[in-house]
Amino acid sequence: MKRLGLCVGLLMTIIGAIVIGAACSGEDPVYGDGDNVPSASGLEILTHSGSWDGNEYYETYNVTGEAKNTGTDNLAYAEIKVKSYDAQGAVLGTSMTNITDLSPGQVWQFDVAVWDSDGLESYEIAIGSTW
Repeated sequence: MKRLGLCVGLLMTIIGAIVIGAACSGEDPVYGDGDNVPSASGLEILTHSGSWDGNEYYETYNVTGEAKNTGTDNLAYAEIKVKSYDAQGAVLGTSMTNITDLSPGQVWQFDVAVWDSDGLESYEIAIGSTW
């Protein structure tokens, strides 16, 4: 059992290194609904937009959109991050969502709940560990 735990830990470290290394695209981040949508390691954000959701007790900002596996290989893990900013440009927080086993050509409809949204003025969207 101890050996299995060690193997699983080693496998997760290797997968994490592959995802982090493959996700760095060097592209400029996108603010709001810009046209310069990032892509990395075969994953491309096709669309995204933000909207407020909630009730009288709480309110969150959700960034929804579509991302596509434009590569020729199955993506074992993919991640989209949203960084929120206030009017002065200070970072409010970072939120993310992920998916596993995204086949080539498959479109993922993602939804990122931005919990640090008090005073939110803008957001930046990126794939994986692009920042």
